[in-house]
Amino acid sequence: RVLQDHEFEPVGSDKTLAVDIRIITASNQDLREMVDAGDFRADLYYRLAVFTLNVPPIRERRGDIPLLLKHFCENLEARGYPAGVSCSSEAMQILMNYNWPGNVRELENAVEHALICAIDGTVRPESLPEQIRASVLAKQAWASAERGAAHAHAHAASADDASLASATTHDEDEIARREIERALLQSNGNRSAAAKLLGVDRTTLWRR
Repeated sequence: RVLQDHEFEPVGSDKTLAVDIRIITASNQDLREMVDAGDFRADLYYRLAVFTLNVPPIRERRGDIPLLLKHFCENLEARGYPAGVSCSSEAMQILMNYNWPGNVRELENAVEHALICAIDGTVRPESLPEQIRASVLAKQAWASAERGAAHAHAHAASADDASLASATTHDEDEIARREIERALLQSNGNRSAAAKLLGVDRTTLWRR
């Protein structure tokens, strides 16, 4: 009634009061899909969805990461964290390549972690949470291993050549295997959750 007619009756009263308000709501779920699935009331959705804004997750707008990093650093400085902390190019590369399954909240927590661990006023790769570093390392290892495998298949003219090419990717495969095992352990064996932690699709994880 409040949403539809902009009026309500206080508890214990029989007097109707008019209100002039705007309701702002947010969701990290696709409400249209939830309506179609019967998990969200259609009448409530259409009353709320007068004007909608779709804010993509940060993995789809990675160019915003440096701006968000600066914003979070300023907020943390106001709370007493060290001021003037810079971010090395290597650490920024990790932040830009990570998949951020926890979206902005995870980035904010990672920035706070990095400021705590920063040495000499600089955020370096080792200042970042281990899970983030491991996930990016695993993605790089997979990419390197897949390039090596493709090169081997394309250029191996003999069994000896194929063995040599395979040996060059052994280390990358071993790194990827360890990170998969770590992610599966953290997700209690759930492959979909493990793939999300590692920032890869489920099909890629199955192939590994």
